[in-house]
Amino acid sequence: MTVPESGDVVVYPYLWLREAAAGETEGRKSRPSCVAVSLEKSEHHVLFLLPITTQAPTKGTHAIEIPQLEKQRIGLDIGVRSWVVVDEYNLDIAENSYYLEPQEPIGRLSRQFLITISREFYSALQEEPGREVDRTGDDDRGS
Repeated sequence: MTVPESGDVVVYPYLWLREAAAGETEGRKSRPSCVAVSLEKSEHHVLFLLPITTQAPTKGTHAIEIPQLEKQRIGLDIGVRSWVVVDEYNLDIAENSYYLEPQEPIGRLSRQFLITISREFYSALQEEPGREVDRTGDDDRGS
């Protein structure tokens, strides 16, 4: 399997924080998701995945609208507005994921846009930490 890198966009069954809080364990649908961070830790790659959505952000949600050029890079419909949500994320282990199918990324964000996303992601986490859905499993794979 090709390990996704920071800036890659993959198809992933993203589990929203509100769904996890309600006891759900599976994402309702696969969606484009941005690999905000890919960290190598021992023999594993820890992924921080941010959802991409066409639903306009609600008040209190931190999201960045994806510019037309970036949508073209990742194969999204340029006629539809899309956002990267930066105030929650799924945490997963690439090599042992129950959810990440072996795949090539559908596209890659530009370095400049990834920097913008990373800054907003970091800022949102500082404002409201603990907004992760840990999908690494119950075992000790992440250590």
